[in-house]
Amino acid sequence: RRASSGQDATRGDMDEHDSSDNEGDLLECRSKRLLQLQSGNNVIPMSRPEWDEQVNQASHKQWVVILLTSANSAPGGDGDIHNHLELCHQVEQFIVPNLANKFSEVKWVSIASRSAIENWPDDNLPTLFCYKGGKLQC
Repeated sequence: RRASSGQDATRGDMDEHDSSDNEGDLLECRSKRLLQLQSGNNVIPMSRPEWDEQVNQASHKQWVVILLTSANSAPGGDGDIHNHLELCHQVEQFIVPNLANKFSEVKWVSIASRSAIENWPDDNLPTLFCYKGGKLQC
């Protein structure tokens, strides 16, 4: 890699660049989340460590709908696989966010299926679970 002066970049130059890349990524992530909130997308992405607070505890106050998502839900591929991925993509990007906007009294969260339930088959996606009172209802 070269510094702007045409000389080899020092380790400090590379660290500074990496740091600014990380800050840029963080700012981009924050901007996307803010835009998501401002656009009315009420589906909250979460990770497994957040489950107790976001699902179990919250479901004592309101219904919580969990969308299990696929890491491979971008459209593309062949035949049945393409159709299944397209369905997952449509549910994740359009259908559930529209339902979340319409039913704002319900808490809507999404989590990668394998993060939520180890070995959850992609064939079972898209999957929705409903919690109330700290328990799975449907």
